[in-house]
Amino acid sequence: MKNQETRYSMLQNAGYMIRLAWREQKSVLWLCLALAGLYVAISLAELFLAPLVLGKVEAAAPLPELFGTIAVMAGTLVLLRAAQAYINQNTEFGRIQLRMELNLQVIVKAVSTSYPNSSGPALLKEKERSDRALGSNSSAGEAIWRVMTEILQNLLGFGIYLVLFLSLDPVLILLAVATAALSYVCSLRTNKWSYDHRQEGAALGQKMTYIRQKVGDRGTLKDIQIFGMSGWLQQVYDAVLKLYRDFQLREQRMRLLGDLAEVILTFLRNGASYGYLLMLTLRDGLPVSEFLLYFNAVGNFTTWVTGILKGFGELHQFSLELSSVRGYMEAPEPGPFSTTPWSLCWDWRPCWR
Repeated sequence: MKNQETRYSMLQNAGYMIRLAWREQKSVLWLCLALAGLYVAISLAELFLAPLVLGKVEAAAPLPELFGTIAVMAGTLVLLRAAQAYINQNTEFGRIQLRMELNLQVIVKAVSTSYPNSSGPALLKEKERSDRALGSNSSAGEAIWRVMTEILQNLLGFGIYLVLFLSLDPVLILLAVATAALSYVCSLRTNKWSYDHRQEGAALGQKMTYIRQKVGDRGTLKDIQIFGMSGWLQQVYDAVLKLYRDFQLREQRMRLLGDLAEVILTFLRNGASYGYLLMLTLRDGLPVSEFLLYFNAVGNFTTWVTGILKGFGELHQFSLELSSVRGYMEAPEPGPFSTTPWSLCWDWRPCWR
């Protein structure tokens, strides 16, 4: 039998997981929405806290009014963070159950598939990739909910901050978006270099591990002493270690260049924002409270943009892993039954379709 690899797009896999949650654990979806909303609400509360207090000071407000504002904002932050912590703790249960549901479907496929499929090397590799994608809390089958929640909260924050910036010059928005995008491209290039050269580093590490294991083996140690191979082994190990250090130096040099680029972009963004807001203050009499509000908003706006870019990159990676899971579960059967007529329930009883 000739297996054909089934490919799914990022949106198709995201939709598949959403449909799975809607069918099995609707609470996962509601909690994701709640977490995204709470995260944005906390960010807005932190953003407006200092400017509101500073505005009261500038207006020479009475002390009871000033302390009342501080108490209300601080109390709001406490309540929002408490709700966020509570939901964070409780959202894990539904996500774990969804991952276990996928694991059960993979198990059902493994025990009910035909003999040609069970011995086919292509499908066996797909099975291994599926197990890795569903093996832990940080694997794609569960961590995808964290990523989709982060994308949603970043999109919400981006939209709200965009409305906040409508009263300012669009150049400030373009500057924040451009520097965030360039910063993401620099970090993406660094990560891509590490990913493309991962086998080179792994091979050098395996060679050093092999030499250490052989030297520590009692049977091999006897031959080393008899034939006087200790000096030769030390030279080989030193040579491999030098290559590994050179590899690490190249990797750290790439990371250093990426970090320097990010520092320069951050300096340019903050400097341009500070200069523009200072010009508004001197020319139009922008209050200090609004100056502080907009200056902090620029940094947060950049965080939203970077979060969106990184979130979709991580979602794409998880989508590739979930494609292996779906490709294995939906692999066609060569026999008369193209699908399995039953699946496992949570109490391990067969559920007939």
